[in-house]
Amino acid sequence: MRSCEFSDVLLIRTLIEIKKNQSVGRKRLSDKIGISEGSMRALLNHLKQKEVLTATNMGHSITPKGNEIAAQFLKFCSFPFKISLPDMTKNKCIGIILKGASEKIKNGIEERDTAIREGCNGAYILLYAYNGFKFPSVNTSIFDYPVSHEFLNNMARQECLKEKDVAVICFADDFIKAENGVIKISLNIQNFKLEI
Repeated sequence: MRSCEFSDVLLIRTLIEIKKNQSVGRKRLSDKIGISEGSMRALLNHLKQKEVLTATNMGHSITPKGNEIAAQFLKFCSFPFKISLPDMTKNKCIGIILKGASEKIKNGIEERDTAIREGCNGAYILLYAYNGFKFPSVNTSIFDYPVSHEFLNNMARQECLKEKDVAVICFADDFIKAENGVIKISLNIQNFKLEI
């Protein structure tokens, strides 16, 4: 049980943001994660108390313990990334690749509902198979979205996607909500329990 209550989404987003950037200041983290500086100060103090972060002159850095937690999460998925799918949505989109997760996806409705609970307008769940993407449901085809289809296939080549990988794309009015959505879906699918 945590002494200080922060959502797993906020904790993981903070850890992977610091891991990605080596060292980050509180103001920049506050803007990126989407919480007030006061809340970010409390969150960072909590993580320092748990020996997951350390403060330096350059900002906050991840400790070996924090690095291990972030690495466990990232073993299953990519870092979140901005993506543009103009013929699928005009909203801000964040994507994440879930490695080998296609068998954990039924029809994508549960994941979409998770995204909506996190403040997103919706989510696309795309299974990677036979060198291309498909929706879990048979009612919609990725070929109905030629611009996005081409972009996704280029991304798949760059990221070296493999059979059974899944692209989760959450869309919202802002990138913060969209990123919250992909992280929450990732945590749920891998049944990740954060012990900090």
